Amino acid sequence: MTQLRQEDVLSGALDLLDAEGLDALTMRRLAASLHVQAGALYWHFDCKRALVDAMADRLAADVGGPGTTGDGTWDEQLTELAMRLRRALLAHRDGARVVTETACAAGGANTLLVGRTSTELLIAAGFPPEQATWLTFALIHYVLGQTMGEQARAEFVARGEPRAAQTAAPSDEDDKNEAYRRLRASAQSADPDEQFAYALSVFLDGIKHRLP
Repeated sequence: MTQLRQEDVLSGALDLLDAEGLDALTMRRLAASLHVQAGALYWHFDCKRALVDAMADRLAADVGGPGTTGDGTWDEQLTELAMRLRRALLAHRDGARVVTETACAAGGANTLLVGRTSTELLIAAGFPPEQATWLTFALIHYVLGQTMGEQARAEFVARGEPRAAQTAAPSDEDDKNEAYRRLRASAQSADPDEQFAYALSVFLDGIKHRLP
């Protein structure tokens, strides 16, 4: 019998994530999908938390680092970094949730590299290191939050639930508010790529005005 490798466990976990989502991912179900006893997984990951951390790091592979953001201006490179991170998250079901669960932890080498790449670009642009770090957190949390919402909406659609059910039912007062009606309509019909890119550009434009 071929020995189970850590890479096999991680690949199996990502396959299960794509098939059933993060909420369904347990060590027991993963072991069953790999046709091993649950105890075999603990040789490689001592708990689900460690497994999810490794999954997040796999998702972030090749997002940051030298040469990944092109050779444009600092804001063009930050745009590319954010776009690459979003694409990596969208490549797997619940990808944004997986990375968000590790966002407040130290993270693995790949997830740390994404933050370091952003921080170094901001420092090179002229921001003090501390402010560059704050802005990096803001940028990454924007990508995670926006992508998580996008993936959640996709889940509603996949389950056949009406898009209108994705938001709270409006009150009578809300229905009379033109701005609120426009907001609901936009939330249900906006192109995710366009919405993401527009808000990202506004965020980066604001950063430019804060350059020392």
